[in-house]
Amino acid sequence: MNIRINHMQLINKENDHTLAICEIILNECFRIRGVKLMKSAHGIFLSMPSVRRKDHEYHNIAFPVTREVREEIFQKIKTEYEHLLCLRNKERRYYRQDISSRRAG
Repeated sequence: MNIRINHMQLINKENDHTLAICEIILNECFRIRGVKLMKSAHGIFLSMPSVRRKDHEYHNIAFPVTREVREEIFQKIKTEYEHLLCLRNKERRYYRQDISSRRAG
């Protein structure tokens, strides 16, 4: 299956279990918005878009039918998340170095 991450937003809030929210496109023909990468005491997991119904329960709107597809989507999103996090950390280190060099000069 071709899985493309069309957009990903890193979430940087204290005490928030959401690490990132993204939009994925499957086989260049099906778009899913609101896919989340979440963290818990048990580790990182994938949360598919859901709606809260009258019974106050959350029900997934779109979701993988097989465990294999879910794992494939999870791995793709997790890899992209780690890549973006690494880039953001490099950018912060560069910014700090740039400020330090201006102060020294």
